[in-house]
Amino acid sequence: MSDLTSKTRVPRKPKKYTAKTLDTRTHSFNVGIATDYSPNMALWIGHLAFWTEKNFAHEKHIHDGLVWCFDTLDAICEYFPYFTRRQIETIINNSIQEGLVKRGNYNHTEYDRTCWYALTPKAYVYFPHFLTEKNLKRLFASISQICEMDFTEMCNGFPRSVTTIPDTDPDTDPDDCVGASPDSTTHKFPSKKEIQSKAAFDNMDARDFFNAKFQNYEVTYEQIFDDCKNHYDEKNQWTTVKKWMSWLEREKIDNYSKNSDKIKTPPKDETDDQRRERQFFTYELIKEKENNSYVSQALKDLPEMREKYARYA
Repeated sequence: MSDLTSKTRVPRKPKKYTAKTLDTRTHSFNVGIATDYSPNMALWIGHLAFWTEKNFAHEKHIHDGLVWCFDTLDAICEYFPYFTRRQIETIINNSIQEGLVKRGNYNHTEYDRTCWYALTPKAYVYFPHFLTEKNLKRLFASISQICEMDFTEMCNGFPRSVTTIPDTDPDTDPDDCVGASPDSTTHKFPSKKEIQSKAAFDNMDARDFFNAKFQNYEVTYEQIFDDCKNHYDEKNQWTTVKKWMSWLEREKIDNYSKNSDKIKTPPKDETDDQRRERQFFTYELIKEKENNSYVSQALKDLPEMREKYARYA
């Protein structure tokens, strides 16, 4: 009896917990997409958003106004092991049907079946930090003017205005901003045409060329650029850097007076047709002054133009 009571008790072995699948990765998703669509789609969109942000930073795979990510279906299945192949196909197809994702093909070889995916402007609403001026310039720079009509719908779909969640903080007064809607915030972005025009105007090569060619003449950089821009606006075309440089090269210095001359400047409200008429008859008057044997037939037929444009010559 004493032997039984004096027997030492053996401590229990600690319980071992095992995991069926040991994977330390963590996946997260955008709550807005999960609420508006589904958590499964939010996971897929979040995966694309991760690579979109990286490609934005490295300026890679930007084509036709979108940032693209490429992956095979097998690789996507490996990234989402908790989805079956059929479920992943359904999620991708649903995201395309909802207009959040676009599928493309930018492979270099025909036999390469790798799929390319890109977030659409509709999806960018959920990731406003993508819509910086620098990123927008990168997107618009990837669209050629030839493709302007093909991407009209995409341009119109770009989030010019984004409605955010109303501010319910009692410490803030929405009426502080006069004219602003208390339940929305509007973000305006420049159009592709405006960005191209600004790039042409700010081009340093164009400015250097202007300074070298027109430095002794009474004309401003802005004046010639406005003439160029108005000309192409009438034709519903963009004022690109190439067109602006060509315009400067073609512009005749004879149309402008030298700084030492006291000549009246053209009116600011001058139309494109009036400008062309002034430049033509001014050039004819200058040729008559420089060459005594030259007689302008145009001025002979329209003598009133001689008096009208004499002050510019």
